[in-house]
Amino acid sequence: TLGRVLFEAGRPGEALPHLAKAVQNAPDSGVARFYYALALRELDRRDEARSELVRAARLAPELYTDATLLLSIDAFAQGDEAEGVRFAQDVIRTDPESDAAARARMLLREKDLAATRRPWRADGYAGFEYDDNVTLESDRSDVAASDRDDFKEAWGAGLAWRHVFTDDLQGIASYRFDQAFYEELSDFDYINNALHQGVLYKLNPGLALRVDAIGWNTRQDGDNYLWAGTVRPSVLVALPQRWGLMRVFASAEYRGFEDDPFDASLEQDGWTLGTGVEWNVGLPWIDGTTSISAAFNETLTEAETTPSAAGDFKGDYDVRTLRLHHRLRVALPFQFQFGSDVTYSRGWYLHNNFGAVFTDFLLLPIDEIEVRKRRDHYVSGRVFVGRELFRYVRAEIEYKPRRRFSNLGLYDYESHAGGLVIRIQSD
Repeated sequence: TLGRVLFEAGRPGEALPHLAKAVQNAPDSGVARFYYALALRELDRRDEARSELVRAARLAPELYTDATLLLSIDAFAQGDEAEGVRFAQDVIRTDPESDAAARARMLLREKDLAATRRPWRADGYAGFEYDDNVTLESDRSDVAASDRDDFKEAWGAGLAWRHVFTDDLQGIASYRFDQAFYEELSDFDYINNALHQGVLYKLNPGLALRVDAIGWNTRQDGDNYLWAGTVRPSVLVALPQRWGLMRVFASAEYRGFEDDPFDASLEQDGWTLGTGVEWNVGLPWIDGTTSISAAFNETLTEAETTPSAAGDFKGDYDVRTLRLHHRLRVALPFQFQFGSDVTYSRGWYLHNNFGAVFTDFLLLPIDEIEVRKRRDHYVSGRVFVGRELFRYVRAEIEYKPRRRFSNLGLYDYESHAGGLVIRIQSD
């Protein structure tokens, strides 16, 4: 019908009179009443929608679980917890394998979590790993491969505080500390301190705005190495049925490095601007979750031009980057969990690379030195198997490969690391 077409096109106000007429012409049509109820809900006429959903559930058995799920959602939204639980349990009991039942279980889980959730959350970890090529990890800036293996001990802790201002507005503030020590390569020891402030505003049940601001400092081998800050606005969209959550975001980040480079073209201080999209979805048939994201960034540093007989070098770290990321978490038998994170980055550097030419100048005859723009493919991953040892404490065995393919040998490297981590996390 025209009413259904208009509603599915996102025009519930225009659809409503046509759907009302359809109900009037076919009062025993559960489908007509169901779509009429959906339009009423979109127009925030919840009491009228409730009565139509009840009728639709009675008249159209094939719509019973979907209509009852909506009744549960609306009951929770209006603060009627008992009704919300009753409707959700009815959905699960009627068709336990349906998508509606999976969403009903999520509603009940969220209700249980809300009842026990504290305004603060703490976490920590400690572990060790072996790395066969200790390297400053980065998918877009400098690379310092040691070509040496070493053992690393690392620990960290974080504290987050969440405050609900209204039903539609909430904020979060957090602090995080991380530290790592190498047995022999102390030049790679680091300390990270990070502060985060975020605000989330719900425009409607399926749409929210979020802004995050993060500032952090890195100390390398006891000395200040990096100061940085980023602002990341996002739009979050709840997709229909079982299709999860979509996040569209932009970012503006400034990085300031403590030490000045020996040449102006090697300056890394500067801005990175970017945009991207992320999709998060549950995998109820394997009791898991997954997310896929893609982002495009451009970094423009404050580097100055270095003239030479081989040409002008304008900035080694000015780069455009495409970044793809996939995350997976799956429950395994005997309360084990499998997880993986895989990242791929493609870097197109904008100028001829001075660092590679300078290195070649020290090692090669003049007629063998090539002046080129840097092109990188960077792949990194983390795979782990973990299990909860007891409440709040879990252990993970992890493996982390990294590989950079670069047309300039100076930046090409491969690394493999693995170890054990103990994690502690409050509710």
